[in-house]
Amino acid sequence: MIPISKWGDLTDDEEVTAALQEVYGDDVEKLDLLVGLHAEKKIKGFAISETAFFIFLLMATRYIFSSSYIKELLNVKFLRILQYFHLLNQHFFSELGTYNLNKRVKSRRVVTHGC
Repeated sequence: MIPISKWGDLTDDEEVTAALQEVYGDDVEKLDLLVGLHAEKKIKGFAISETAFFIFLLMATRYIFSSSYIKELLNVKFLRILQYFHLLNQHFFSELGTYNLNKRVKSRRVVTHGC
């Protein structure tokens, strides 16, 4: 996810941009999560925004890992794959800040050499 630096990065709607400017001023860091979710541009082909999509993915994986009923339905191999992607998301993508894996990136735990 790319952080926003101005209100125009969040939405293309001029009316929403003006309202955000009036309430929060020039400081985009003061924006509330719920207000930002409603104002954010939707992903092409999706009904939700990028931030809402990432929140959904994190909450869905946590639900799967904690639900004994779901664990019984899914096989162990599938859960290990989900855990691997969850670890990647927590330890690699959060430090990287971007999903461009084609260039050499160093983080505290993972070094990629291009995919």
